[in-house]
Amino acid sequence: MTDSKATAGKGNAAFAFLDQTHREIEAKLLRLKALADAMRDDGLTAEVRAETAEVRAWLDTNARQHHLDEERHIFPPLLASHEAELAHTARQLVQDHGWIEQNWLEIEPSLSAAESGNSWFDMDMLYQQIQLFLELYNDHMVLEESIAYPAASPLISGLDGQQMRAEMEQRRQKREAAAAE
Repeated sequence: MTDSKATAGKGNAAFAFLDQTHREIEAKLLRLKALADAMRDDGLTAEVRAETAEVRAWLDTNARQHHLDEERHIFPPLLASHEAELAHTARQLVQDHGWIEQNWLEIEPSLSAAESGNSWFDMDMLYQQIQLFLELYNDHMVLEESIAYPAASPLISGLDGQQMRAEMEQRRQKREAAAAE
């Protein structure tokens, strides 16, 4: 995975938050892969079920909101850019979000069933879907960190970046508070 700390280090607080979210997504994806392995090897143990619930809930909320944040704040300046390649990349990333969402909608019901202890789903199919999901997501994040974030950073002023980060953090805090209730 590419590290865009240099982008965040230019003073744009929003990119530091987006980078942090990417690291969290990477961790959740690794955990999802390990859970798929555990389901295949050990079945739906209480530990696997509890961890599946946590990973599923995080991906279902925070990861999805992350995509909305990017589509609201990061991609518009790229789409408005006079550089055709940047606009193309932004359109590709939006399309990736659609593919990631579609894959998630195929995976999520099986994960929900697993966390409830129901094994009606095809484990081999879920395993393949998770593998595809991981590959798509990782390739997507590399493209964002190598092209989109560095290109968008100079287009978003420091104050705008701080406001964007505050907005994104507020939404996350509200989601986490609601989930804790």
